[in-house]
Amino acid sequence: MGDSGEEGEKNMRKVKRREKKKKRKTREDIIKWTLDTGKRNGIVTVIISFGGDDVTKKGRILFGCERSGHYRSGGRQNNVEDNKNKRFTGSKKCNCPFRLRAEKSIYDDGWMLMIVCGAHNHSAIKYFEGHSFIGRLNKEEVVLVVDMSKSLTSPKDSLTMLKDRDPFNSTTLRTIYNVRHRNKVLQKAGRSQM
Repeated sequence: MGDSGEEGEKNMRKVKRREKKKKRKTREDIIKWTLDTGKRNGIVTVIISFGGDDVTKKGRILFGCERSGHYRSGGRQNNVEDNKNKRFTGSKKCNCPFRLRAEKSIYDDGWMLMIVCGAHNHSAIKYFEGHSFIGRLNKEEVVLVVDMSKSLTSPKDSLTMLKDRDPFNSTTLRTIYNVRHRNKVLQKAGRSQM
Protein backbone atom coordinates (compact mmCIF):
# COMPACT_ATOMS: atom_id res chain seq x y z
CA MET A 1 0.00 0.00 0.00
CA GLY A 2 1.06 3.58 -0.35
CA ASP A 3 2.37 6.03 2.18
CA SER A 4 0.32 8.91 3.47
CA GLY A 5 1.05 12.31 4.92
CA GLU A 6 4.58 13.67 5.13
CA GLU A 7 6.29 10.38 4.24
CA GLY A 8 4.33 10.17 0.96
CA GLU A 9 5.25 13.74 0.04
CA LYS A 10 8.94 13.08 0.75
CA ASN A 11 8.88 9.97 -1.45
CA MET A 12 7.20 11.87 -4.27
CA ARG A 13 9.79 14.65 -4.08
CA LYS A 14 12.61 12.09 -4.26
CA VAL A 15 11.10 10.45 -7.32
CA LYS A 16 10.51 13.80 -9.02
CA ARG A 17 14.19 14.69 -8.61
CA ARG A 18 15.29 11.47 -10.27
CA GLU A 19 14.18 11.63 -13.89
CA LYS A 20 15.00 8.50 -15.82
CA LYS A 21 15.21 8.93 -19.59
CA LYS A 22 14.53 6.26 -22.20
CA LYS A 23 14.57 6.80 -26.00
CA ARG A 24 12.12 5.26 -28.48
CA LYS A 25 11.83 5.82 -32.22
CA THR A 26 8.14 6.60 -32.83
CA ARG A 27 5.13 7.78 -30.89
CA GLU A 28 3.41 4.41 -31.34
CA ASP A 29 6.51 2.63 -29.94
CA ILE A 30 6.55 4.75 -26.80
CA ILE A 31 2.82 4.30 -26.22
CA LYS A 32 2.98 0.52 -26.72
CA TRP A 33 6.08 0.15 -24.53
CA THR A 34 4.59 2.23 -21.70
CA LEU A 35 1.24 0.42 -21.66
CA ASP A 36 2.90 -3.03 -21.88
CA THR A 37 5.38 -2.23 -19.11
CA GLY A 38 2.54 -1.08 -16.88
CA LYS A 39 0.69 -4.34 -17.55
CA ARG A 40 3.75 -6.40 -16.66
CA ASN A 41 4.07 -4.53 -13.35
CA GLY A 42 0.39 -4.84 -12.39
CA ILE A 43 -0.47 -1.20 -13.05
CA VAL A 44 -2.95 0.09 -15.63
CA THR A 45 -1.27 2.99 -17.42
CA VAL A 46 -3.47 5.33 -19.46
CA ILE A 47 -2.86 8.39 -21.62
CA ILE A 48 -3.96 11.47 -19.71
CA SER A 49 -3.27 14.07 -22.40
CA PHE A 50 -1.65 14.67 -25.75
CA GLY A 51 0.20 17.88 -26.52
CA GLY A 52 1.79 19.50 -29.53
CA ASP A 53 0.78 19.25 -33.16
CA ASP A 54 2.26 18.62 -36.61
CA VAL A 55 2.94 22.32 -37.19
CA THR A 56 5.43 22.74 -34.35
CA LYS A 57 6.74 19.16 -34.61
CA LYS A 58 6.92 19.17 -30.81
CA GLY A 59 4.88 16.40 -29.31
CA ARG A 60 4.11 15.57 -25.71
CA ILE A 61 2.22 12.72 -24.11
CA LEU A 62 1.34 12.57 -20.43
CA PHE A 63 0.78 9.08 -19.02
CA GLY A 64 -0.73 8.35 -15.65
CA CYS A 65 -2.28 5.65 -13.56
CA GLU A 66 -5.85 4.62 -14.28
CA ARG A 67 -6.64 5.48 -10.68
CA SER A 68 -5.29 9.05 -10.86
CA GLY A 69 -7.70 11.88 -10.27
CA HIS A 70 -10.76 11.77 -8.09
CA TYR A 71 -14.38 10.80 -8.52
CA ARG A 72 -16.63 13.48 -9.97
CA SER A 73 -20.28 12.98 -9.18
CA GLY A 74 -22.71 14.24 -11.76
CA GLY A 75 -26.12 15.76 -11.36
CA ARG A 76 -27.60 18.17 -8.88
CA GLN A 77 -26.05 18.40 -5.46
CA ASN A 78 -27.98 21.32 -3.97
CA ASN A 79 -31.40 19.67 -3.81
CA VAL A 80 -32.02 18.55 -0.20
CA GLU A 81 -34.80 16.08 -1.11
CA ASP A 82 -32.51 14.09 -3.41
CA ASN A 83 -29.77 13.73 -0.79
CA LYS A 84 -31.73 11.29 1.37
CA ASN A 85 -32.50 9.06 -1.63
CA LYS A 86 -29.07 9.42 -3.16
CA ARG A 87 -27.24 6.21 -3.88
CA PHE A 88 -23.66 5.97 -2.64
CA THR A 89 -21.34 4.74 -5.36
CA GLY A 90 -17.71 3.68 -5.34
CA SER A 91 -14.92 4.64 -7.67
CA LYS A 92 -11.54 3.31 -8.78
CA LYS A 93 -10.11 6.80 -8.48
CA CYS A 94 -7.85 7.39 -5.48
CA ASN A 95 -5.81 10.42 -6.64
CA CYS A 96 -2.73 8.36 -7.57
CA PRO A 97 0.25 10.69 -8.20
CA PHE A 98 2.01 8.43 -10.78
CA ARG A 99 2.99 10.36 -13.95
CA LEU A 100 5.22 9.72 -16.97
CA ARG A 101 5.97 12.31 -19.64
CA ALA A 102 7.02 11.47 -23.19
CA GLU A 103 8.45 14.23 -25.35
CA LYS A 104 9.69 14.32 -28.89
CA SER A 105 13.39 15.09 -28.95
CA ILE A 106 14.42 18.41 -30.51
CA TYR A 107 17.73 16.92 -31.69
CA ASP A 108 16.47 13.86 -33.58
CA ASP A 109 13.25 12.02 -34.40
CA GLY A 110 13.27 9.93 -31.21
CA TRP A 111 11.01 10.18 -28.19
CA MET A 112 12.20 10.43 -24.59
CA LEU A 113 10.29 9.08 -21.61
CA MET A 114 10.73 10.84 -18.27
CA ILE A 115 9.41 9.84 -14.88
CA VAL A 116 7.63 12.78 -13.30
CA CYS A 117 6.42 10.84 -10.27
CA GLY A 118 7.01 7.11 -9.94
CA ALA A 119 5.06 6.48 -6.74
CA HIS A 120 1.62 4.89 -6.48
CA ASN A 121 -0.65 5.25 -3.46
CA HIS A 122 -2.38 1.90 -4.03
CA SER A 123 -1.36 -1.72 -4.46
CA ALA A 124 -0.75 -3.37 -7.83
CA ILE A 125 -3.47 -5.42 -9.50
CA LYS A 126 -2.93 -9.18 -9.18
CA TYR A 127 -5.47 -10.39 -11.76
CA PHE A 128 -6.47 -8.43 -14.84
CA GLU A 129 -9.27 -10.82 -15.89
CA GLY A 130 -12.44 -8.90 -16.67
CA HIS A 131 -10.76 -5.51 -16.27
CA SER A 132 -12.58 -2.85 -18.29
CA PHE A 133 -9.53 -1.22 -19.91
CA ILE A 134 -6.98 -4.02 -20.07
CA GLY A 135 -9.54 -6.54 -21.37
CA ARG A 136 -10.06 -4.63 -24.62
CA LEU A 137 -8.80 -6.03 -27.91
CA ASN A 138 -6.51 -3.97 -30.12
CA LYS A 139 -7.11 -3.64 -33.88
CA GLU A 140 -4.87 -6.57 -34.82
CA GLU A 141 -6.60 -8.85 -32.32
CA VAL A 142 -10.05 -7.83 -33.58
CA VAL A 143 -9.01 -8.65 -37.16
CA LEU A 144 -7.66 -12.00 -35.98
CA VAL A 145 -10.91 -12.86 -34.15
CA VAL A 146 -13.01 -11.85 -37.18
CA ASP A 147 -10.86 -13.98 -39.52
CA MET A 148 -11.07 -16.93 -37.16
CA SER A 149 -14.84 -16.59 -36.90
CA LYS A 150 -15.08 -16.56 -40.73
CA SER A 151 -13.20 -19.86 -40.76
CA LEU A 152 -15.77 -21.25 -38.26
CA THR A 153 -13.42 -21.42 -35.30
CA SER A 154 -15.14 -21.57 -31.93
CA PRO A 155 -14.86 -18.51 -29.63
CA LYS A 156 -13.09 -20.66 -27.04
CA ASP A 157 -10.37 -21.54 -29.56
CA SER A 158 -10.07 -17.87 -30.57
CA LEU A 159 -9.53 -16.91 -26.94
CA THR A 160 -6.93 -19.65 -26.51
CA MET A 161 -5.09 -18.41 -29.60
CA LEU A 162 -5.05 -14.82 -28.27
CA LYS A 163 -3.76 -15.95 -24.88
CA ASP A 164 -1.02 -18.02 -26.55
CA ARG A 165 0.12 -15.02 -28.60
CA ASP A 166 0.18 -12.62 -25.65
CA PRO A 167 0.59 -13.97 -22.11
CA PHE A 168 -0.57 -10.64 -20.61
CA ASN A 169 -3.82 -10.66 -22.58
CA SER A 170 -6.73 -10.58 -20.12
CA THR A 171 -9.59 -10.75 -22.60
CA THR A 172 -12.63 -12.78 -21.59
CA LEU A 173 -14.88 -14.98 -23.66
CA ARG A 174 -17.60 -12.32 -23.43
CA THR A 175 -15.34 -9.88 -25.34
CA ILE A 176 -14.83 -12.45 -28.12
CA TYR A 177 -18.60 -12.95 -28.41
CA ASN A 178 -19.11 -9.17 -28.58
CA VAL A 179 -16.56 -8.80 -31.42
CA ARG A 180 -18.16 -11.65 -33.37
CA HIS A 181 -21.64 -10.16 -32.91
CA ARG A 182 -20.45 -6.68 -33.95
CA ASN A 183 -18.94 -8.21 -37.11
CA LYS A 184 -22.18 -10.02 -37.99
CA VAL A 185 -24.19 -6.83 -37.54
CA LEU A 186 -21.80 -4.95 -39.86
CA GLN A 187 -22.07 -7.68 -42.49
CA LYS A 188 -25.86 -7.56 -42.42
CA ALA A 189 -26.07 -3.76 -42.34
CA GLY A 190 -27.76 -3.21 -45.71
CA ARG A 191 -29.97 -6.30 -45.75
CA SER A 192 -33.42 -6.73 -44.28
CA GLN A 193 -34.12 -9.39 -41.68
CA MET A 194 -36.50 -11.30 -43.94
